[in-house]
Order: sequence, then C-alpha cells, then structure tokens
Amino acid sequence: MIQHMVMFNLKHRENSLQEKIFFVQLQNLTLIPTVKTLNISRQFSQLNPYQYAVSMMFDSQKSYHNYLKNEQHEHFVKSYWLPEVAEFLEVDLMPFSIEN
Repeated sequence: MIQHMVMFNLKHRENSLQEKIFFVQLQNLTLIPTVKTLNISRQFSQLNPYQYAVSMMFDSQKSYHNYLKNEQHEHFVKSYWLPEVAEFLEVDLMPFSIEN
C-alpha cells in the first residue's frame, strides 16, 4: 500500500464558502478508481503550522502514478489546488520493515 499525505493551509477564511467548495472538490477525488481511501483532517496541534491534512491510500506505486496522471486529478490541481492553497508539505509513504 502507498500512502499519500499532504498537510496544507488555504488562502480562504475558515468556514467560508470557498473553503467548503474546495473540500467538496477534494472529496470528489474518491471518484478516481485507484483511490482506495481519502481522509480529510483538521490540525489542532500547536507544533504544526499546517491547518489541514489529506491522506489517501493506493494499492501500489503504479496505482498512485495513475492517479497523478488522471484527468480529474489534474483538473483539481489546476482549478483548485494551485490557486487556493497557500503552502503545503507532501509526504508519500510505503511500508518499511527491518528484517533480523
């Protein structure tokens, strides 16, 4: 499994109509067949400067790559992510184990 996580801040006011539209569009990425799960969270720790986080799971690196090239994902990035996100940190994770 591949986990794609992004922590971010929006340019919009909290609880604004623009914020709500952004999150509806973000949630719609679950319509892409390779997306297994999508979770949106609000940050509450004082130690992290990011306000929100999204976490997605994919079966494989190939599934994740197909998501990145998907027309719906590319539309979201151009129409919502780039104009509305102030800053972000992206993390892509794969399972790790230490064999003895």
